[in-house]
Amino acid sequence: MRISIDYSLRESGLVEVRIGRRSKNMAMKGLMEKRFGIIATVVEPDRFGNDLLWVIGTNEWLQQQHVYK
Repeated sequence: MRISIDYSLRESGLVEVRIGRRSKNMAMKGLMEKRFGIIATVVEPDRFGNDLLWVIGTNEWLQQQHVYK
């Protein structure tokens, strides 16, 4: 996940990355919040049932250090 986000924001020139998942997916929620420090926004479920949305902007991402532990 870190590599995908990093590539998207550094190399592809995207301004932000949006990740949606179901709130039942506790592993993903833990990864995003504990590892990356990004809190989800609760949204109306989309057609896939995703009701959590993480929005990661380039500036926010580049200010943090994302190193494997």
